[in-house]
Amino acid sequence: MDGMSVTRHPMVLRQARHDAEHGDPATQRLAAELDDARRHLSQAHEQLRITLNSIRHGIMILGRGGTVQLCNARAVELLQLPSRFMEGEFDIQDVTAILTTPDVMVSDGGDSATIHRDDGQVIRIQLDSLADGSKVLLVEDITRERRREESLYLAESENRGLFENAVCGIYRDKPDGTPVRANRALVNFNGYETEAEYRAAVQLNGGNWYVDLERPAMFQQLMATAGEVRDLVSEVYSHRTRKKLWITENAWYVRDHAGKPVYIEGTIQDATERVKGLAEIERQANTDPLTGAASRFHFMNTLNAITRNVSAACVLFIVDLDQFKEVNDMLGHGAGDAVLKTVAGRLKSATGDSATVARLGGDEFAVLMSGASATMQADITSAAIVRAMRQPIEIEGHNAVIGASVGVALFPAHAANSEELLNHADVALYHAKSNGKSKACIFDHAMKRRL
Repeated sequence: MDGMSVTRHPMVLRQARHDAEHGDPATQRLAAELDDARRHLSQAHEQLRITLNSIRHGIMILGRGGTVQLCNARAVELLQLPSRFMEGEFDIQDVTAILTTPDVMVSDGGDSATIHRDDGQVIRIQLDSLADGSKVLLVEDITRERRREESLYLAESENRGLFENAVCGIYRDKPDGTPVRANRALVNFNGYETEAEYRAAVQLNGGNWYVDLERPAMFQQLMATAGEVRDLVSEVYSHRTRKKLWITENAWYVRDHAGKPVYIEGTIQDATERVKGLAEIERQANTDPLTGAASRFHFMNTLNAITRNVSAACVLFIVDLDQFKEVNDMLGHGAGDAVLKTVAGRLKSATGDSATVARLGGDEFAVLMSGASATMQADITSAAIVRAMRQPIEIEGHNAVIGASVGVALFPAHAANSEELLNHADVALYHAKSNGKSKACIFDHAMKRRL
């Protein structure tokens, strides 16, 4: 039969037909029923043939003696059997002989076998026993499945390699903070040797990760509003050692098909050196490297911040040394540097810790004091500055009296903004120098008109 082979008994069928045609009516009725049964059997056989040849799996049925009783076209194709297997009875040894050719590698696994061909095709054969002692061979082409498995394995291996060997910490937590996964960098960052040890310790005692107690609320707010956190720099504790470290953190939600967050994933990188570097840059920008006083940059930022507040009050002192050029000319720049350092220290002592003492450049200094009480005592403070600057300064075994002139201006009494306040303090300084030096003058508008 085309498409599959079955065991036939033609002699038995011909004898039954002859007896039915030449017998009595009962026998003839039996013959008619036999014809109907034969026709139905033929139809069922044809339907089975079409069905078996249309499925994508190969099927082979073996009798109890090991003979091939049925073999569909897909089995012939997948096993690369000769077409004669579709036409008659063959023994299973005939199939085995074909499958053991040199270009075919068969790996046995009990009731199953896998064929690996040189062209990359992979065929799986599954053997199942029936109740009557016969057996059914199911033949499948699993090439695509194996390739997909290999691709998934390679992708998983790559991801696992990236996860384990990344220099930054990588984690996956439940939304409540329970750790699910942590790579080696994060485990070591927290003072542990293994991921299991880290997870157990954190589950037992989560502790507080952030040094700033308000940081967790900020993190949760960012996640709730934006669904992610990007480059969040925070000071944290190493879980085991409680050592303080700075990190930069990125985090995002992993959501299910309904959009509900099921995990929080993120990366953590040690930012301690970065923060130290930024702090050093900020220190250098805000500090005069010679005297240790505030830099002009820091002074102007502070002054602008105060004068932008219309309800604020402050007093500005501009201090200019009277005899500094002579020291530089006679004793050199080294001596001049020593004088500038001494002046900065004396200004801090005379004005207190709340004042901002800045070196604006050369031998010019500024002192900024905020608050109403500071403006009310501007004359007292300016007099104290002048006295401090009149004290001798020891330079290379000599005592030198440098002296200083001071210009004073008040905000908001004398100016509406920082630029005007600086200008009016300079006007007062010019007036002090013009009237004998080593004195202080508080600005008034008559000075500006005379100038």
